[in-house]
Amino acid sequence: MDEIEFTDRYKALGIPYPDPETVCQGQCEGTGWVAVYISSGDRRKGATHSRPDDETDEALRALWYAAEKKDRSKDKKDRSKDKKDRSKDKDGWHFVVCPDCGGTGKLAKSNVAKPPTHTANED
Repeated sequence: MDEIEFTDRYKALGIPYPDPETVCQGQCEGTGWVAVYISSGDRRKGATHSRPDDETDEALRALWYAAEKKDRSKDKKDRSKDKKDRSKDKDGWHFVVCPDCGGTGKLAKSNVAKPPTHTANED
């Protein structure tokens, strides 16, 4: 009988499981990265055109467009690949740094619950 092995995102990335007390509450779920999809039609029509399966969060869309622009400039510099090989990498997905934690995978220090500063005996 064949066995199926499941691997979660933490094992796949080789990172420890996040501490529930300090894990980022954003879409990265403690990895520091968010997968963002915008269809190829959006690249041609610009940021105002979207399709039902496209990312709708404006902060993530902005990060996606920045990553796309970086990729395009890299493609222009890398003429060693022919155009067909370069286009194979264009599937509409980019992994962008989580805007909530800045890539740390943790809550901002101001959001971490702090222990009480006084005890019952002080009252």
